[in-house]
Amino acid sequence: MAEPTQPIPIIALHGFTGTGDDFLSLQKHCPTSWQWHCPDLPGHGSNPTQPVGKKFSLSVHLDYLEKERARICSNQPCVLLGYSMGGRIALHWALQKPAAFSALILISSSPGIESPEEQIARKKSDETLAEKIIAEGIPAFQKYWWSLPLFSGLKKLPPAEISLLETRRLQNTADGLAASLRGIGTGALPSLWNQLPSLNLPVLCMAGLRDEKFVRIAQAMNSRLPNGTTALIPDAGHMTHVEASQPVADPLQKFLQTQLRLDM
Repeated sequence: MAEPTQPIPIIALHGFTGTGDDFLSLQKHCPTSWQWHCPDLPGHGSNPTQPVGKKFSLSVHLDYLEKERARICSNQPCVLLGYSMGGRIALHWALQKPAAFSALILISSSPGIESPEEQIARKKSDETLAEKIIAEGIPAFQKYWWSLPLFSGLKKLPPAEISLLETRRLQNTADGLAASLRGIGTGALPSLWNQLPSLNLPVLCMAGLRDEKFVRIAQAMNSRLPNGTTALIPDAGHMTHVEASQPVADPLQKFLQTQLRLDM
């Protein structure tokens, strides 16, 4: 497939414990004219310090990201992409500022928890996890986190790539991750399911076929979105864009070509 002639600015938001560099493998399989901007979100990587007197709330994230968008894109609409936690933030951002974006891509993402009782339970669970991070420290927590079935698909990656991913995560701080979880964990943010019909942006919902929960969520989101598309990636789990970067890049490029009417 020929590359598009015009540059496309993309803001990509990583998942919990990750950094912006988690999108490097995906970038290698995308057109060189795509201009990727992948900030480390508050509490992660090079952005670990909690703001004085504030929590890592959604408003703190969106204030930070709005400044980044103004610096990167000026008045030009850009493509917004988010994975997992980053997708949750991206969806809130797109609903608040739809004119700022030309398209939205959600990878292994959820609009939140519809049941109030389940959300309360999840908030308690997130608090327990935050306490675990503080008590055990980053190395022990990271070992536990990646032992979860959610990330079993990473085992198929080359050892050098796994080592690089782990190295990035060991640069996080316990205080930073705990503050992030308490501020924008799934239990902390309101459900957006009922707002999906109001989002008229082109939206691509992606999930790995091995990640059955998020396949169901992607399909359910697509059924409520006015301009939604679903792409399910074979032989991939939750961290889809890392486990299967080439298979993710192909439908991503096709989606943007169609929605943005790129010259190819």
